[in-house]
Amino acid sequence: MILERTHQGLEARIRPEGVGRFFSAGFLGFWLCGWVVGETFALFLLVRGAWALWTGEPPGENAEPLQLAPALAVGLFLLFWLTFWTFGGVMAMRELLRLLWSEVRLVAGPDLTIHERIGPFRSMKVIARSDLRRIYSIQRKCRLVAETTSGTLDLATVPREPDRESIEKALRGELRLEDPADQGGTPGSVMQLPEGWTEIVDAEGGVALVGDPAVRKKQARFTWILAAGVLSVALLMISRMAGHPEWWAMAAMVSAAAAGLLWGAWRLANTRLEWRLGHGTLTLRRRTRAVARDLFDAASLELVETSDSDGDPWFTLKAVARATNQEPRRRRIASAMDDPSVPRRLGAWLAAKTRLPLDDQAGRSARPQQIVDLITQLEASGRFGRWIARRLPRQ
Repeated sequence: MILERTHQGLEARIRPEGVGRFFSAGFLGFWLCGWVVGETFALFLLVRGAWALWTGEPPGENAEPLQLAPALAVGLFLLFWLTFWTFGGVMAMRELLRLLWSEVRLVAGPDLTIHERIGPFRSMKVIARSDLRRIYSIQRKCRLVAETTSGTLDLATVPREPDRESIEKALRGELRLEDPADQGGTPGSVMQLPEGWTEIVDAEGGVALVGDPAVRKKQARFTWILAAGVLSVALLMISRMAGHPEWWAMAAMVSAAAAGLLWGAWRLANTRLEWRLGHGTLTLRRRTRAVARDLFDAASLELVETSDSDGDPWFTLKAVARATNQEPRRRRIASAMDDPSVPRRLGAWLAAKTRLPLDDQAGRSARPQQIVDLITQLEASGRFGRWIARRLPRQ
């Protein structure tokens, strides 16, 4: 890590360090060798099958000519698998280059400029000072992060904690940003929605909060196209079943997949969940075209921290039911792994709009109570649990 002042401003250079990265790079290199074999084999099967269907010739010396419907079903599966396999290989190659041949330059001048080089590829991004809220680090992932008015952005991965703290402190001072310990933010920033959420006027003239409609339209469009392809294969197989009764099992599976995709595409295109905002009220509704049905009535909001099976921390914003007999008692609004910024900002925005109380249990003040609850559970679990509980710190 190099921190220096240049003619452009205060500049921090971060490059990969440590011997451990070579072990990770070796594993990725070995995996990529297998990836090349799988990629080549799948492409060979697709090209050879397409050529056999086009010419009507058998795909091999002792093989029978391909039947159109089964060949299309297998081809669609291979194409679907190859898409994800290719994406995984590209990400692995990118990570390999990042471990061995990369650099990130953070330049704090009038604005924050991020220069990133991964292998021979270079990119630059400028974040205007007016869009920056704060710069902070996520200790568990060794990540340096910038929070902007539109969301959070990863700046760099800095393995050594002293280097990370030095860069964080220097950038905050140069750009005159708030300390990350101030989780409340400024009053004006509360009114800025995080990226991925939109405030709308619903069909009844009320104000509602929904996920980004543009993202949902893209999801619906992709699902319609995929459903059309699978349905075409299903109809083709059904039309040929008179001469090939052995196809019924595969035709049934393809038809079921097509029906599921069509149902999902219709749901994406015609329904949505929305949180209707009012003074002291927050109601979850499912809207189908112009008809809305109330599903949940909230009395308060809470932000909680949980851990998954891998130990990754998750921060979840929940709505708490107004009626004591309402089931379920809580409904998830938004969640994020490692970083509570987005659900916390969304909770603050909802609390400001609806005047509902927000109970932030993911802050530092919630830790002691979580430890007490954990010790209580261990003591009630049996002899081994009590033995562990006596050795845990109480504060």
